Amino acid sequence: MDGKMSDASSQVSNAPLHNLEAYVPDMPQYMAALPPPPTPEHHGIPPLEPEIFYNAPNLDFPPISNKHRLHEILMQGGEPLPQYTVRIYRPPCAMVFHVTVTVCGRTFQGEASCTKKDAEKYAVREALVFINLLPTFPDTLSETLRENEGLRERQAELLAALDASRSVSGRAERELLDVRNAIQALSREYELIVDVNVQLGTQLTSHHNEPLPPLDFNLEDLEPI
Repeated sequence: MDGKMSDASSQVSNAPLHNLEAYVPDMPQYMAALPPPPTPEHHGIPPLEPEIFYNAPNLDFPPISNKHRLHEILMQGGEPLPQYTVRIYRPPCAMVFHVTVTVCGRTFQGEASCTKKDAEKYAVREALVFINLLPTFPDTLSETLRENEGLRERQAELLAALDASRSVSGRAERELLDVRNAIQALSREYELIVDVNVQLGTQLTSHHNEPLPPLDFNLEDLEPI
């Protein structure tokens, strides 16, 4: 047994490297290739059918750039092509590009970039966002008009309530003025009464030691109680 293994090892060691596979023994059973994984039908699961989308939006094959998409939209609508304005700034480090695009008389401004292509892409993206929002503008405008109408009605109610409160306040002010005038009149009457009492007190003090004046009637004329 040892002799056979030594002979086999010597054959392998003396064989060239490109013929080494010829001396590899048969693959054992535990190193055999794994069986394929079970299919969904094996577990009773129906296979998934691929979904097909017809006229799906924003599925372009191959995808087109935003610039070409904007040109196609304008050409389909019979509008003139957009006009680009490129401004180049030269700071100390590197150049900066700033692009504005004019579509149907409206100007859109994108972010600045270090490359002209990216600056155009940012400006075109702003224009496409505006164009995509155009169909929803009527609904938004009508909703805004309804909100404004509700605000006008609320404002009219508040103004009416304010006028009513002003009328109530004016009536209360008039009543308060009447009460104040009445208090002042009573105060003047009270001052007059005080002055009369002071005068009477002075007269009583002066006549304190004088005899009482004679009575103008007889005691017999009084009725019995």
